[in-house]
Amino acid sequence: MIADFPDGRSSTRIATEPDGRVAIEGYDGELPAHRTTYSRATAVLIGQALIRAAEEEQ
Repeated sequence: MIADFPDGRSSTRIATEPDGRVAIEGYDGELPAHRTTYSRATAVLIGQALIRAAEEEQ
């Protein structure tokens, strides 16, 4: 699965690696700015933290 989240000029891509890890990639325009991979368990925790942070903003 790949999900792209554009935000003006930059974008974030979240993709599943063949070994089951999750990659989060950041782009500045077309240029890759960063890439980090996480285990599935850590990716779930990051997702939950993002949801909580977004809910606090409302």
